[in-house]
Amino acid sequence: MKPENLILAINGAESTLQIVIGHESTVLLTQEIYAPGQAMKYLAPILHQALDFLELNFTNLKGLAYVRGPGSFTGLRLVLAHIFGLARGCDLPVAALDYLPLLALGPGPLLTGELWVVTHSRHNQVYVQGFNVPEVKAISEPKALSLAELTKLLNKRTQKVYLLGSGVRKNQACLQNKSWETLPILWDKPLADILLAQGVRAKFAKKIIPPLYLRPSDAEENLPHIARSRGLNLDQARKFLIRDS
Repeated sequence: MKPENLILAINGAESTLQIVIGHESTVLLTQEIYAPGQAMKYLAPILHQALDFLELNFTNLKGLAYVRGPGSFTGLRLVLAHIFGLARGCDLPVAALDYLPLLALGPGPLLTGELWVVTHSRHNQVYVQGFNVPEVKAISEPKALSLAELTKLLNKRTQKVYLLGSGVRKNQACLQNKSWETLPILWDKPLADILLAQGVRAKFAKKIIPPLYLRPSDAEENLPHIARSRGLNLDQARKFLIRDS
């Protein structure tokens, strides 16, 4: 295979780890594995196997694209760590992709009205962004909302409302309304073609863009409990965080 303008795109925002290798709008190889909380042991081997299969190496790549969030804190940090290492080691530019628009681009062109992408954050909380469709034009910024806040928001919409995402799937009992239509589960992950296409079109640079976190991590909110379990008072724990940050 003649390597030319190849892009590697990685998504680890939720439970399914996805990688895509290709150029322009042509997917040469795509792999995914359902590995909630276990992507650490899979990502590096999958990347090496994929490039070996294509008889390529990392230096054949033109750039690295990664989904920056919002999503799983562990998944986002894992992907960013790999991307940062590859970018530095192979002197490659990088591009960051936002997760919620990637999901909207799947079914959005086929719909008319408003599409609200709702992904799981934690118990009783979701990440949310709305889009006018079929244009797939954002009508809100991505936010972390409680289910009550999301319901209140959606009840105010005057157009046809479509819903998709893991946040809908995990909270179906709370998101029932005869005027809202939940899309099939197949749209709850970005399509490989879309992940690659957005990677190709992204703006690449040598600067790493940090993950998109829309709320504090559970560790930060549970700092008092964590500190006590390690025999520290809260002030001591905060000093350690400042020192190591």
